[in-house]
Amino acid sequence: MAIIKPIIDISSGTAKYIQDMPFFETGHNYSDECCNIDSSNDWEAILEFLNEYKNSDKTFRSYTTELERLSLWIIHEHKVPLSGLKRPDLAKYYEFLSAPSKCWVGPSSKKFNIDGTTNQEWRPFKMNTDGKCGLAESTISRIQKILQSLFNYLVDEGYLLGNPAITRRTKGQRAANTSKQIERFLQPHEVMFVKSLLCDLVDEAKKTENRPIYFKALRRYYIFELFLHTGMRISEPVKYTMGDISIKGTGLKKDFSIDIQGKGNIGGEYRTVVLGENFIPILMDYREALNDAISHKNWRDLDPLPSFHELIPLIPDVTGLKPIGERQISTLFTEIRDISMCAIDLIIKEFVGEKEEQNDLKRMKSTLNKFTCHWMRHTHATYFLAQSGDLKATQERLGHSDLSTTQIYIHVLDKTKTETANKFDPSKLQDLV
Repeated sequence: MAIIKPIIDISSGTAKYIQDMPFFETGHNYSDECCNIDSSNDWEAILEFLNEYKNSDKTFRSYTTELERLSLWIIHEHKVPLSGLKRPDLAKYYEFLSAPSKCWVGPSSKKFNIDGTTNQEWRPFKMNTDGKCGLAESTISRIQKILQSLFNYLVDEGYLLGNPAITRRTKGQRAANTSKQIERFLQPHEVMFVKSLLCDLVDEAKKTENRPIYFKALRRYYIFELFLHTGMRISEPVKYTMGDISIKGTGLKKDFSIDIQGKGNIGGEYRTVVLGENFIPILMDYREALNDAISHKNWRDLDPLPSFHELIPLIPDVTGLKPIGERQISTLFTEIRDISMCAIDLIIKEFVGEKEEQNDLKRMKSTLNKFTCHWMRHTHATYFLAQSGDLKATQERLGHSDLSTTQIYIHVLDKTKTETANKFDPSKLQDLV
């Protein structure tokens, strides 16, 4: 077998290949539609992803190490392109990481010599002190997350059709893991923090006059508001277009709604989700902004309100003409979470004020570090019930077939329990004797 040599150099601050990469026909997972990155093949797509992290030194180096290792495995062992990898292929790769061939392993050594030439002693894996050459289970778990990020990015940018790195869990496992979990939702100050942050990023992106950047910022803000105002499941908006929004009435007396057929709907029927008057200006602004953010040749400028049976997806891709999928929505919420983390870290770092306020910031950080798209459904349900006081209306809005499912939100907002607990004083128990 050929000697395993390094193929990626990041010493200049940008990831680049140091040799001609072998040709592979694009695989089954390649998308031949509009792509938002300037990549004509899988190798270039990998560099595009890596260079997204070039301003974060530690992450940049870590991701480069793992994607160089994957690339070498594709070239020397598996001989299937990145765009052709399936879930079983990745399972084989993880097995390989735990027990690589001896020719892949060497003593700890730098990739390049002082004169810039490649070090002939370098190998992708280092021999451990105990003589073992495979990676630990915890390290492989970290690599799995890196590959999930890679494929999520390529799906979101329209280069790949799907993410083979997402692991499936059985229904029983999912139930076992979540049966005792408290429902998660964002508190009002957390909602307002994220909303304000995303809105500011839209304004900043617009000033750059860079359409792709502006489009991404717009879409992040819009989907956060969409799920917050409607409480839809992640699988639901991908099925619908702007033309599915029903508009009744004229002038200022218009009613907006959308009929949703989703999991759990009572009797398997459609449910009507009324789009409140506070969401409509957001929708209208978003539609008008898309006209400045999309440059696809087949795009036609939108009016503020959807036309009857309009085919523009409720959440469009970069072309504005196709819907994005659940995985891309999940990726967008990961981006929102990461953006929130960066912003909160900066605030904490530069914070000057009361200790209690700093503790509140840290608490908010711990919450936002975990939130997902599904949290938006819980958040919507919690405050819809709190403000309406109507359990039946909340059940119908969420599409719960069982009222007991909706009742969990009563417990979240049960102030009586809090008031009772606050009155409890163990130091006064002697008065009961």
